[in-house]
Amino acid sequence: MINLDFTKQNFTKFYRKIFCTECSEFSIRMLEGDIVECFNGCEVHLEKVEEDNFNGFFNRDEIEELFYFNEKIQLENFLKFSKPISFGNIRKEEGDRLNYLFEKKKYTEIDIDDVVVNYMINEGITVIPEKPTNFGYIINLIEDIHYFLLRACQDLSLFDITLEVNKTKENQPFYSARFFFYNAIEAIWYAFERIVVYLGLKYGFKFKNKLEANGTFKITDFLSKELDEKTTPIYKELFIYNQKSAKFISSIRIDNTHNSSIHIQEINKIASNKNAKKMFEEKNANYFDGVHLKPKVNKTISAVEQLYSVFLEIVKDVKLNCNQFDNLQIPMKDEYEKYTLYEIQINETFNIKGIDFRKNAAFNMLIQLPKGDKKYNLELQLLWDIFFRLEEIQKCIVDVYRLEENTFEGYWNHTIGMDISSFIDKRMFIYASMSRIYSAYDKFSQYYASARGLENIKYFKNLKSVTPNNNDEVLNTLKRILNSDEYLGLSKFRNRIAHNLSAGILYGDRGLKSENALIYYCIVKLVNDCFDLLFEEAKQKLE
Repeated sequence: MINLDFTKQNFTKFYRKIFCTECSEFSIRMLEGDIVECFNGCEVHLEKVEEDNFNGFFNRDEIEELFYFNEKIQLENFLKFSKPISFGNIRKEEGDRLNYLFEKKKYTEIDIDDVVVNYMINEGITVIPEKPTNFGYIINLIEDIHYFLLRACQDLSLFDITLEVNKTKENQPFYSARFFFYNAIEAIWYAFERIVVYLGLKYGFKFKNKLEANGTFKITDFLSKELDEKTTPIYKELFIYNQKSAKFISSIRIDNTHNSSIHIQEINKIASNKNAKKMFEEKNANYFDGVHLKPKVNKTISAVEQLYSVFLEIVKDVKLNCNQFDNLQIPMKDEYEKYTLYEIQINETFNIKGIDFRKNAAFNMLIQLPKGDKKYNLELQLLWDIFFRLEEIQKCIVDVYRLEENTFEGYWNHTIGMDISSFIDKRMFIYASMSRIYSAYDKFSQYYASARGLENIKYFKNLKSVTPNNNDEVLNTLKRILNSDEYLGLSKFRNRIAHNLSAGILYGDRGLKSENALIYYCIVKLVNDCFDLLFEEAKQKLE
């Protein structure tokens, strides 16, 4: 089975009140690094500590009052001797802000663990429930917000690294810098969507059982009418983001998702310049990424900082009252309880070498297409843009395999000459693939609306309305994609993950493995289908 486990270890053991045989009290606690301490000052030997012989948990106040050493002191000592990340392309001030967010992350993780333990103390339980609960939904929502805010910081770090790696004119096998920049934008958007859901639950928005009816714009409209940013700390911080950064992030995301890639737009703008040809010959795509995206890093970091301030208020809020959602009706949780876990086996369906065959066939057909008038050339650029998005997805698919087989680090460390493993996880590649397959769909819909003169075609799904033609292989391929289980299944996963919370995450390790393996399976199948569609379209244009 594909192992897509992103959950952390059982942290609750570090809060246990463990029995001390010296003073006969439940007075011992453990810390990471094999540190044990009895609050009565007994001499404790690790090998004699029975960590499963415990009676409840210490809360944070007790830990800081009773013990000499704790996680925050441990973390402070660690940070004194740890080196910050060095950035070579973004400004020093921007790099310092990212390093500060990475440090803050470590302290916030302790606060989130404290929230979970407080809940367990209140409920009188010693094991986290396997069945999804309201609290389980809320804490996973909070952890997901944190994941995506830090994911944005990691992607901005990779943007900086990639600008350096790809500076030479020769084609590099690594990702483009813009790949990671747009990942950061997408991660910020995911975090924002989840923050809005939390505030909607807290302040009384009536979520509908039909999850698609709970649009973000409806929740934000409700919050703006119900809350005063001057007197509500959480909403005050969100108001700042909405005023200063929301349009900036949204415009970049929408433009990149629905339109031609920004670097292609910029090349088009200067193509008429008599010096343009010389510039294209001397500069590679990485140059354009630096020129057009690097100036946006400052405002992108500001957006992360603003949402992180909202997030800290949320953590503070739930820490003060971790049971405030217990009696709330949460339709998302109720719907997700219906989620079925599947075991996905690696078989011929996951033959990633087959993607190469289809990609090469599409490429060889596309390069035969001649240039034409302005309208035709814009359509041709859309086809190439789709091709490059699909190629990015192929890279992600391969790297999920490398991570699964523990070959990612060795392969890329050797290829690019640096260790990037601390910035990478499987989930990032899967979600990056998912966002790009939908970006490719949007560009397909634009292309067909233009090339075939189709009306009322805004989204890929609108192409279902096109009358089938048995003699038109392009339409047949389109219909096959739109009616496939993989397309319909991925649409459901994408809507949940983009706007709320994945269903699998509520079921712990097994749920995440199941859901992400299914997403991965769908993406592998659909990227093959999309390359087929490109091939058939280019072939038809040549006939």
